[in-house]
Amino acid sequence: MSQVRKRSNSDSLQGNKRRKPQFIKHNSTNPVNSDGLSECFHKINVSLYVSLAPSYLKQPIEGIKSQHLDPMLMKNFAKVNGVVIGYDNVTVSEEHIGESGDIIATVNPHSPFAFLWVSVDFLVWKPQVGDVLEGLVYMQSPSHIGLLINDTFNGSIKKNNIPESWQFIPNQADEQATGSDEEQLKSQSLGQWIDENEIPIDGKVKFTVKAIHNSGRVVSVEGSLIKPGSESEALPVVPNKKIKFDDLEVVPPETQQEVTKEDVPVYEDASEEEVVAEEDSSEEEDSDSD
Repeated sequence: MSQVRKRSNSDSLQGNKRRKPQFIKHNSTNPVNSDGLSECFHKINVSLYVSLAPSYLKQPIEGIKSQHLDPMLMKNFAKVNGVVIGYDNVTVSEEHIGESGDIIATVNPHSPFAFLWVSVDFLVWKPQVGDVLEGLVYMQSPSHIGLLINDTFNGSIKKNNIPESWQFIPNQADEQATGSDEEQLKSQSLGQWIDENEIPIDGKVKFTVKAIHNSGRVVSVEGSLIKPGSESEALPVVPNKKIKFDDLEVVPPETQQEVTKEDVPVYEDASEEEVVAEEDSSEEEDSDSD
C-alpha cells in the first residue's frame, strides 16, 4: 500500500526558494509596419441575427443599417473585440432569400418585428497589450501625459510609466495667473515634461500599450514609455495600500484605567480624608427616608 506523506512547511519554503519569479510577456498578434508601429485596423466579417421593424419591410437593408449598424459606429463591440470604425457589404443570408429573389424573414405571433441573419464587413480598431502606438501630446501634467491616437482615440501615460530620468517643469505663467487670464489658460498646459537630455516632450510620441480600459462602449488606452523588460516595467500594480495592524498605536489597558479614574471628582472634608463622589446616590436616599 502506498503511503501519503504530508509536506512540511520546510519543504514548501525550500520549493518557493527554488522557484524563480516569472513575468508574463504579452505578445500582440497585430502586424508591425516599417516604422515599428503596430497596425491595429482590421477588416472583420461578422454574421448577426437582427430584428427588423415593420416600417422597414420594403427596405430591409436600410432598416438594418439604421436600427443596428449605425449605432455601433465609434463604439466598442465585444464580438469583434474592438471599436467599430465603419461597415460595408451588408447582405442578407441566403436562407432568407426566396426563389424569386425576395427576402423572407422569420416572424412570430408575439412580436411585430421580423428576424433574419445578415453578414457585414466591419472596419475595426483593436489594439492589444504590447502594441507600439504613436500618439499626439495634447496635455501634460505632473501626474500624466495625455495623448490623441490616430487623431481620434484617447490615451494616457501615468507618472509611474514615465522614465525616472524625465522631469516635469511647471509653467510659470500658470503660477502667476489671475482670474482674468482663465480663458487664455484653457488652451495652455500645466507645464512640460523633459527627457534626460532636457529636450521638451512635444508632438508625436511612441509608446507601448500597457492596458486597455472599456468604460461602457468607450475605449481608452493606457501606455508606458518604459522599455519592456526593465525593472520598473516588471513591478506589480498595487491599487490600494493595506494597513498593517502592527503599525497602529495601541493604548495599554492600564493607561485607560488611569484616565478614567482622573475623571472622578475627589473632595476633602475637614478631617483631611478623601471622599470620592459616588454617581449612584440611591442608597443614601433610602437611608434618609428611613
